[in-house]
Amino acid sequence: MSNSDHSVVLGLPLVSLVVTSYNYSQFILDCLKSIAEQSYRPIECLIIDDCSTDDSVSKIRQFISEHHDSQISFRLVEHDTNKGQLGGFITGINEAKGKFLGFVDADDVILPEYVNTHIQVHFKTNVAMTVSQQIEFDEDNQIHSLYSMASPQKEPLTESNFTPMGFSELSLSVQQKKFTETQMSFKVITPETHKFGAWHWGPTSNVIFRKKALMFFTYADNLSYWKYCADNLLFNYAHLIGGSCIVYAPLTAYRRHANKGFSNCSITGSVRYFNQKSRDKIKADKDALLHDILSLFANARQEILSFMDRQTFRSLIKLVIKNYDKNSLLSNIHILEKLLDDDDLKTIKG
Repeated sequence: MSNSDHSVVLGLPLVSLVVTSYNYSQFILDCLKSIAEQSYRPIECLIIDDCSTDDSVSKIRQFISEHHDSQISFRLVEHDTNKGQLGGFITGINEAKGKFLGFVDADDVILPEYVNTHIQVHFKTNVAMTVSQQIEFDEDNQIHSLYSMASPQKEPLTESNFTPMGFSELSLSVQQKKFTETQMSFKVITPETHKFGAWHWGPTSNVIFRKKALMFFTYADNLSYWKYCADNLLFNYAHLIGGSCIVYAPLTAYRRHANKGFSNCSITGSVRYFNQKSRDKIKADKDALLHDILSLFANARQEILSFMDRQTFRSLIKLVIKNYDKNSLLSNIHILEKLLDDDDLKTIKG
């Protein structure tokens, strides 16, 4: 028998794409078609419908029926009660079988090299989450920007020299969704350099996680605050667990429209133009993040300590509380008492 008969066959990991769906009937098929067009294999797609009241579910079922022989498996999971975005995340984590996991908003579109690029960056960096840039488009699928200020950039774009494409070349690149250069760069960021509680990333659809990094996030299931914008909680948690990597390539098409729950400004993708509801939410989120992440770690404490030593766990909690003032910490002292040693508590209490 030859040595080759005993060789180990290596394969690419399964990637789970979880589409969180609620009343986006007019957009859901565009989203699912973009997943079907992914160049990477193997992929599974789970559509988590959160009790939609429009015809989203019938459209999803029809799409799945028409793609039953696809190389990508599509499966619908229906909530029996409306659970919001956090509930969709938790269901997705519990249902997904992939080693890597991405959440895609039902009104967004991912570009053909989305999964392929994210996975290759994961291979090179070993972080908890990779985050791409995005282009922006509208209800009519018309592109508004190839440089979105709502996703991470190397530096602010104020002026730049470039050679314009001819009209035909530009039209072809748009039709073929070719917005990513062959040579790309990326940057790893950590909780030490990019603090907990701030926003260092882009919208939900821009990110793919190592699923194992999310194994304790299901302990957030009893939290009621994150009906929407739960990506703030999820991203800050994953960043604490294993850091992030910014991929300087547009791999997602973020749709701006009037019914967008958070950042719906159709003029530009800048945070300067968030509506007042969004500004109020951002302000409230910082306090909610502290309380709910601490609660998550308190709930999962025994399980986490089976994977890391007490000193590492203590260091993790210190990264959470590092940028909060004394009053904020004292208001959560009953949770911190479950997480920190007496010396740390004495320092907080002053």
